[in-house]
Amino acid sequence: MAKKHHSMIKTLTVLLVGIGLIHAPLALGQDTKSLDIGKRWGKYLTLLQEPDLAGTGDGRDVWRVLWLRSFHPAVAVRVVRDGDSLSIITSQLRPLDSARTALRRDSVPVPLAVWDDIHRSDAARQIWTTVAPLWEGISLDGALWILEAREGNRYHAVEWWSPSEEPNSYGYRILVLQILSMGGVRVPPDAVY
Repeated sequence: MAKKHHSMIKTLTVLLVGIGLIHAPLALGQDTKSLDIGKRWGKYLTLLQEPDLAGTGDGRDVWRVLWLRSFHPAVAVRVVRDGDSLSIITSQLRPLDSARTALRRDSVPVPLAVWDDIHRSDAARQIWTTVAPLWEGISLDGALWILEAREGNRYHAVEWWSPSEEPNSYGYRILVLQILSMGGVRVPPDAVY
């Protein structure tokens, strides 16, 4: 019975993802070592006017948060180090009922020390080996917290479905929120999920 139930959940998840009703966290047996954010979430990257970090090797070191929440517009914050300069690029879709343009996009230079601030946490030091737990369920609400890092020839992405304040995901959650804050993304506590 449990196997049949699990199979039905997977089938329903695939169906709902296919028609665009839900975001699909890693739950369907995908190999996390070959996670390709550009292919998997390309439609959001296009709307946000963001590059595919895995597919570009322009010599700059880049970290990016892509935050896809069920009830809020998509957000990307990219921290780009180019030699001795550092900039933060924020792209945020606006709600559909907004009278303003569909995309907020800012780019600001920041002190190089910000790069060190990001790399100081345990979660940042462990990014190259972090694999989020597979999500074994179905949910119509929640959020994908995606963190990508490209430094030199190395690239790694972590896709976490609504990381909690539990010890195994707390450091990752704080790091993502720190990068979002650096990008000027203001999030009320009830919108963090």
